[in-house]
Parts: sequence; structure tokens; C-alpha cells
Amino acid sequence: MKPKGWLGVDIGMRHIVVVSDAKGKVNLFLNNAIGWKLNLERKISELQRLKDKKVKKGVWRVLKRFSGKVKNKQSYINHCIAKELVLMAKERRYGIAIENLKGLRRGKVGKRHRKRLHKWAYRDLINKIIYKAKLHGVPVVFVNPKGTSRTCSRCSAKGVVKGRTFICKKCGLKLDRDLNASINIARKGIEEFNKRAFLPALKGEVSSPQCL
Repeated sequence: MKPKGWLGVDIGMRHIVVVSDAKGKVNLFLNNAIGWKLNLERKISELQRLKDKKVKKGVWRVLKRFSGKVKNKQSYINHCIAKELVLMAKERRYGIAIENLKGLRRGKVGKRHRKRLHKWAYRDLINKIIYKAKLHGVPVVFVNPKGTSRTCSRCSAKGVVKGRTFICKKCGLKLDRDLNASINIARKGIEEFNKRAFLPALKGEVSSPQCL
């Protein structure tokens, strides 16, 4: 069954994920425990520096134990975010469009963005979204994130990003850069779903527009 709409999921720089629909009526910033996230980054950096400089003996043991606690905390937060997102999509009868992160860590993206991707377990989050979406019958598609943060979600013109704000010089739209990107991702989700829905099935494969 074709979804009534799509939720675009942007991997945020400031927030863990930012979610919106193709019309910009859903504005959701999922930044669960963002303060904990920032403290986590500082703590890990501090421990890593001590380990690299060999300032304190046994610091690697502390880092290892701390890393285990971090993974458990991240896993729990990811579970909460994935659950909230999938249940929202199910209630609205929407699909979920996620930006494809494959190759971004090694690709031509900013150093700051790559650093953020390394700091959080985004692959774990995406896997949880896919798993829960499958359980609830919510379709998921992956889209190319290129240009989503610099394309105006109102008029499709190219704009500029200043700090956390996207500015369109053509229509004057001013919007949070990640929110603007999530709207564009939702629209790309519609295109991707429609494209996949009409692709012929491979031999031995059941045709399905779920795109998981």
C-alpha cells in the first residue's frame, strides 16, 4: 500500500536527527540526552589525549570501561529515537526516508561533519529504525543527501547556509539548515519510492516497494 506521506530523517550536526515531512508540517528535533552527548564527546577526547600522550598509566583501561558504558547508553537512546520515529510514521501511515550515509565518512564532506558521524552510533540507529519499521510494516527508503541542506525546500533554488540557518536568496526563506534538509529528504523519499515501486523484480525475488 502506498504511504500517505513521508518523513525525512536528517542526520543532524547539532541534534541526533531532525525529522520533517515533505510539506514541512512535521518539525521534530530528536536530541535525546543532547547534554549527555556533548559531555560524552569531551570526556572521550580527554581520555584519548591522555592515552596518546601516555600521561597516566592504565588510562586505556578506563577508556575501555567508559566506552562500554557509552555504547550501552547510545544503544538505549537510539532505541528510544527509532521507536518514536517508527510509531509516528505508522500512526500517520507514512514511510521513512533516510539519508544514505554510505561513504560519507570517507567522502567529500566537511571534517566537522565526519567527526560528528564518528562520535555517535548512527549505523546502530539506522539498523534499529529498519528493524522496527519492518515489524510495524512501515516502508523505508534511502536517498542521496547531496544538496539537501543547500536547496530551498520552498522554491528549490540554491541557497546559502550561515551557521545553523539556511537562507534562500530567491524566495527569502529562512529555516534551520537540518530542518530544511529533512524536508528535501522526505521529497526525495517520494521520488525513490515511486521509482522502486515500478522496477521489475529480479529472478527469484518478490517485487516489493518497501526498499528496506
